[in-house]
Amino acid sequence: MPPSESLTMTSFIVRSDHLIGNKVDNELVMIDLDSDNYYGLDSIATDIWERIASPIRVSELCENLLENYAVEKDQCQQELLALLGQMNEKGILNVVNEVDE
Repeated sequence: MPPSESLTMTSFIVRSDHLIGNKVDNELVMIDLDSDNYYGLDSIATDIWERIASPIRVSELCENLLENYAVEKDQCQQELLALLGQMNEKGILNVVNEVDE
């Protein structure tokens, strides 16, 4: 599934609702009910997945992660955008155009 639009730090994102999963230790194993594809998320990606249950601005997500992980802001932004871009390309998250704040 092609990404709905490119991600930036000002994008709002939310996880797709057509996946089900189960935690195994600190990792998440999911299946996409639309495509029957399986995905595995490591502990940090699982943490991110849990944080995008409701729409959130990518910059806010990054700030939340900086409070919990020992990482520099530039590295967090780059790696977060890369991960979210991959999730967007696979159709397991959505870029939301408008969010009531």
